[in-house]
Amino acid sequence: MATPRKPTAPTAEAIDRFCGDFDDLFCRVAERTALRQYLIGLLLPRERNKTLTELAALVPGADRQRLHHFLHDAPWVPDALSVRVP
Repeated sequence: MATPRKPTAPTAEAIDRFCGDFDDLFCRVAERTALRQYLIGLLLPRERNKTLTELAALVPGADRQRLHHFLHDAPWVPDALSVRVP
């Protein structure tokens, strides 16, 4: 029997719906939260390049170190992610 996953804090409805399709690929709630924060940061308008530091500053509640961990250390399985993208 699988352990139920802890829910992430709600963000924009469209982001939550999109990310919900990928939640089962990330075991930790911190990874699922960072996915949402990262996508929100990428979608926010900005004239300059979006560095990780800037993304963390732009997105409320985001932490640079956690975003770094998500991008660098989270268990990315590119094939599993690619199969789900429409």
